[in-house]
Amino acid sequence: MTAGNLATTLNVSERTIYRDIQTLSVAGIPIYTIEGRGGGVGLDEDYRVSLASLSQQDVRALFISGASSPLNDLGLSSTNEAILLKLLDMLPTLHQVEANRVRQRIYIDPTDWFAMGQYIPFIQQVQSAVLADKIIDITYQRGDGQTVNRTIDAYGMVAKSNVWYLIGKHGEQFRSYRVSRIQKLVISETQFKRDTQFDLEQFWQSHTQSFINSIPNYPVVLYILKDQQQWVCSFLSLEPTQLSPTDHPNWLQATVQFDTQQQAIVSLIGIAQQIRIIEPVGLYDALVTFSKVIFNYLHN
Repeated sequence: MTAGNLATTLNVSERTIYRDIQTLSVAGIPIYTIEGRGGGVGLDEDYRVSLASLSQQDVRALFISGASSPLNDLGLSSTNEAILLKLLDMLPTLHQVEANRVRQRIYIDPTDWFAMGQYIPFIQQVQSAVLADKIIDITYQRGDGQTVNRTIDAYGMVAKSNVWYLIGKHGEQFRSYRVSRIQKLVISETQFKRDTQFDLEQFWQSHTQSFINSIPNYPVVLYILKDQQQWVCSFLSLEPTQLSPTDHPNWLQATVQFDTQQQAIVSLIGIAQQIRIIEPVGLYDALVTFSKVIFNYLHN
């Protein structure tokens, strides 16, 4: 088949097809391409996959235990577990032992501390619309609290830290919508014509980078007492590699990024005895003023 036909059949872009061809080739799959009239992408007809060829690293990657909250949201967690059990039964004995061993030794929990499971009323309807390329009408609460109505081409879904986002096209623009903020949803009988050049992963990477770039940046240069560095680094989520020596033997230097001056004040006031603020100069005065306000409040 041609890359164009494959892209149409699989509802992806030709760019994705060529990327997957390269990935398969690197993985040792005998896939080939023929240029010119009558050419296309082919797979060696005699090629067969054998689970016996899986390496120990392959087995570990497959069977490391992990929380399946996003799959559970989609109603697929039990299916995923059933597939793994079927694969386990098909593995050679040596790999079965390794799979069971690694499942009891490594567990990945992607959820944040104190993050509670959230009921998402329209998650199944969103999934149905995405898989069927359907147009949907939603009532949506924006981050600023305003409620809006939108007609959207349901292109995809992304789970980030157990938060689901709907990727949709409204008008001529692709946008992301937090699924938990959808207050009402109606799936149209009409299918939209999918843009074959749209790549979900590429869109999300670009979208998240744009979001990160839009966040205000307030860098603070600190001196940290050397004998308190472990505690301060833990408090500020700093890595030891982010510390550098200074001209003073008892102090180390670090640059910490905050969103605003207010966030820096609230974060640093609890460790004021272990640090010195070098830059920006105005932060020191603001921290002193804030401390006086707190002191007066507590003693009135």
